[in-house]
Amino acid sequence: MLRTAFTSTAPALVWLDLVEPTLADLEPVPREYGPPPLAVKDCLGPEHLPMFERFERATFAILRAYDERSPAEADTVQGLTRKVALFYGPDFLVTIHRKDQPSLDAVIRAWQGGTPALPLTFIVGVYGINFTHMPELSLPWGYPAVLVLMAGVSGAIWAWFRRRGWS
Repeated sequence: MLRTAFTSTAPALVWLDLVEPTLADLEPVPREYGPPPLAVKDCLGPEHLPMFERFERATFAILRAYDERSPAEADTVQGLTRKVALFYGPDFLVTIHRKDQPSLDAVIRAWQGGTPALPLTFIVGVYGINFTHMPELSLPWGYPAVLVLMAGVSGAIWAWFRRRGWS
């Protein structure tokens, strides 16, 4: 299954994630992103240990992440981990893995949803410190003003992402 994990136009970047790919799913990767076809075929082999290799248009890496669902009797790197293959260049990232990876899914969700929340997290964090002198304690409009500020920041972040074509 091919899914677009992230895409933007400014800067140009696409992150494609392939889960349980077939050879047909992998065919466009060498043509569109530059790694040799043999390196792409290597992604399907479950026994590969971590590796790193640079090509003309792409860099190739195989990483292994601990599999929290591995059997208790597992005693090899392959038995205790799951493989993730990465091809990346200046404007793309392609991740390929044979099984769904909860940790990679968490990274994708964080990438897609975390960035817009950072300024709001800062505002809420400052106001959560409980200073002795805070505008909303002495001014009747202080608290609503902070809420309007947070709504304005949210709108500005949304507009900024839309202008850049980020989804």
